[in-house]
Order: sequence, then C-alpha cells, then structure tokens
Amino acid sequence: MKSITGGAIFLSCLLAALPALGQQADQRNGRALSERYCASCHLIGADQPGPATDGVPTFRAMANDPAMNETRLKGFMKLPHPLMPDLSLTRREIDDIAAYIAGMKAR
Repeated sequence: MKSITGGAIFLSCLLAALPALGQQADQRNGRALSERYCASCHLIGADQPGPATDGVPTFRAMANDPAMNETRLKGFMKLPHPLMPDLSLTRREIDDIAAYIAGMKAR
C-alpha cells in the first residue's frame, strides 16, 4: 500500500472545497442577517418603518451609489469603521449581505 503524499492531501482538500467556492451568495439569508445586525441603524428594506439612527445610509442608497459595488460593500464590511460595531461576520455572511444590498440597485 502506498503512502499518501502531502501533494495528494492538498489536492484532496482542494477538491473537497470546490463546491463551496462555487456557491452563490444567498440574498434571502442576507436579508435575515440584515434584519438581525443592521436594521437597528439602517433602513434595510421598503417594508421597514425607518432606521433607528439619523444620517445612516439606507441599503437602497448604498446599492444605487455609483461609487459602491458589491466588492466595495464586502470590503467595507470586513474592516472596522467609525460608528459601526465590529460584528465579526463570516465571509459567507458578508457575501450574503452584500448580495442583498446589491440586489436593491434600481434597474
């Protein structure tokens, strides 16, 4: 019986991870996460009565800001910034919230 080399182990791990790499962001989960983490300050949807904090951009405003795109949204959520708590979101959660916000862009 042959021993497994480090290269074979690496390749096995890489192949096991491929399905996860190809997964699409989940806007519905992004909405649920936004309700939990963001709605106390941001207006996250048209059905919400209003944000708890004045001067905070709405998700729709962020989605329609020409300087903002999904990649920038993700970067913004990964880094600590003033007036926002450090939520320690996972990459998947960030992807889902960014997809939810980006989905609000006016067509």
